[in-house]
Amino acid sequence: MVYCISDCLPQCLWNSGPIYITAVLAPAKPMRHAMIGGFIGFVLSIVGAIVILDKAPHWYAISLIILALPSAWLGG
Repeated sequence: MVYCISDCLPQCLWNSGPIYITAVLAPAKPMRHAMIGGFIGFVLSIVGAIVILDKAPHWYAISLIILALPSAWLGG
């Protein structure tokens, strides 16, 4: 459990940083831009989960998929 938190928390923060910059630079509707970035991260997380299916623990890929949109909301 501790390993899961210590591994997923930095990933969530790493996702929120660029989304925050996207929201700040957005000309209008920053949350919309943040959630579009989060959706892109969500899709890329699914692709990444498929690619590393045999190489990494399944919980890691699933946690990245689950945390993609909440971390975008946090960054926006």
